[in-house]
Amino acid sequence: MDSLTLDLVKPIRNRNGSFENPFKSSISFPGGGRVCKFLREKFVGAITGPRAPTQQEINENLPVTKPDLQRLNSPPVDKLQYIWIGHATMLYQTDGWNILSDPIWSERCSPFSFLGPKRYRPPPLPMEDLPRIDAVVISHNHYDHLDIHSVTTLNKLFGKSLHWLVPEGLKGWFLARNCETVTELSWWQSVTLKMEGKKDLEITCTPAQHWSLRSGCDRNQVSEQL
Repeated sequence: MDSLTLDLVKPIRNRNGSFENPFKSSISFPGGGRVCKFLREKFVGAITGPRAPTQQEINENLPVTKPDLQRLNSPPVDKLQYIWIGHATMLYQTDGWNILSDPIWSERCSPFSFLGPKRYRPPPLPMEDLPRIDAVVISHNHYDHLDIHSVTTLNKLFGKSLHWLVPEGLKGWFLARNCETVTELSWWQSVTLKMEGKKDLEITCTPAQHWSLRSGCDRNQVSEQL
């Protein structure tokens, strides 16, 4: 991709430091109307609309399967192996590398442990049973993708050998939580992971039409990506 084309598909950064998607989207930051609609459907629609599934239905349709720990710690070397932990959390294993995406092990995706959306299914394994994680990729800073408890626990388990790959605008958040090896990337930027005894692994951040927000005053201060 030439430099001109690359500039056209990068997020636009405004004078106030916030990011904008370069393309129009049907989904944007939720204004007051969308918030009111959400609350109405949440609290009124729950009474008149479709019922929530029972615990038995959840168990039947979305069972939690504990992964084979032996296979987890000795993955095939000639193919990609991946495990869905839940929501956007995946463990990818390829060529000896172990990569986590958007880790969230908490019961709720919220700044509060007692309030906020609650997960339907527990993770299939605790973080302590994970193989050595080489890198974690973060897509954006919403609470269901960036979980402080999971970040701090992984940092304690793997320390500075763990490489955090985060969106532009988010590196300071990780450094403030004592994560030592942090690389900040924007759309189409790449980083090559190197380790003795392993093939080099290139990871490229690709665009996502979304928005970011973690507190009431940091709207779109972080670029979002896949």
